[in-house]
Amino acid sequence: MFKSTLEKLDYLLNLDTEKQEIDFHIVRQLSNDTDAEVRSRCAETLALIPCEESESILVSLLDDADNLVRANACDSLKFSHSKLIVKKLISMLSDTSYLVRGYATLTIADILANISEGQFSGEVVQLFKNNEATEQSDWVKIAICRSLVMLGENEYFIPFINMLHSSDYRNRIFVLNIIDDIPNHKKEILNHLMKQQREEVISHIKQKIQEKLEVFH
Repeated sequence: MFKSTLEKLDYLLNLDTEKQEIDFHIVRQLSNDTDAEVRSRCAETLALIPCEESESILVSLLDDADNLVRANACDSLKFSHSKLIVKKLISMLSDTSYLVRGYATLTIADILANISEGQFSGEVVQLFKNNEATEQSDWVKIAICRSLVMLGENEYFIPFINMLHSSDYRNRIFVLNIIDDIPNHKKEILNHLMKQQREEVISHIKQKIQEKLEVFH
């Protein structure tokens, strides 16, 4: 059907998610493609098609050999409302890739915010706290702190927002990318954004800070 990798990527990019005539047989074939870029694009695209078929394919991609494919699958599952998916994602928290651990953490919190699982959420909160204490990657720590704040653990807001001033530009960008998820801390966020705007030396990050300032004002 497809003559090249480019045709496969174009098919996924142009998939009309507004229509119901999506051929999941083709999509599943592409999710098993030999090219990791195709599988990764497939994982990204399925985020736009929230349904059981998409969920099933994304779960299969959690076992992919490629780190980025697994990370994208974790990220794309945020539309789920399934406790079983949360349990599957919990198994990804020990992945060798920091990207997978981080995106699994973010998505677990997103799903738990959409379902009523009080006791289970409490168990996940304790797991996140344990992971935050032992995690070596600052990037993943940012994801954990953001997720804990989302789940009502507000003492993790300060560790989260302080990473906006990290010496590592990747950490600063990550905080800015997920700062909109943080509830009930508008004044503190504004203060930290203004402080970092004065200190920031990278132009595109400075521009992103300005955009966030306009959102939070």
